[in-house]
This record gives sequence, C-alpha cells and structure tokens, in this order.
Amino acid sequence: MQHSHAATLFGYARVVWASSETVFGLPLTRAVPSRVPLTEQDETMPESGYALVKVLCEQMAAQMHPWNPGTRFVGLRISNIFEPGDFASMPSFQDDASLR
Repeated sequence: MQHSHAATLFGYARVVWASSETVFGLPLTRAVPSRVPLTEQDETMPESGYALVKVLCEQMAAQMHPWNPGTRFVGLRISNIFEPGDFASMPSFQDDASLR
C-alpha cells in the first residue's frame, strides 16, 4: 500500500489492488456470519495475520482518499482462484474447510 501514498502525491486517478474474502473471516474458521450474502458494508472479522493486513490496507486507502479526492481506491476482495488442474479436487476441498 506504500504505492498508494505515491499515487495520491502524483495525482493518479485510480489505485487497484487485491484484497481478499478473508477480511470477513472466511473460510469461516471461527465465527459463522450472521447472514449471507455478505456485502462491502458488513463488518470485517479477520482471523489471520494475512486477513488483518488486507483489512489494514483497505483502511489505509480510506484514510488516504481525502488527501487527494481525485484518486479512487479499489480493493478487490478476491475469493478462491482455481486452475483447470484443480477442478478434480474441488469436491473434497468444498467439504473440508481445513483444506483451504
């Protein structure tokens, strides 16, 4: 996210980065959400260091936006990404969250 600060200084129009579904506590290692589907307005519940860093990056972007309102920040909360070679193992992956 350090690059985001540079983007505001240089007046870039947009900063896009990969956040993660893990900001919501997925894959549900401790607490089940109170409802589904989850939206961007739902409270984050990071359950790992990785997820916490993603939440902090999103919060940093929200704090940096007023420095240069012309810079838009977009964090994509990407879910699991599979390649064709992974498809055969998906049923067991789906049934056992610990495999994720």
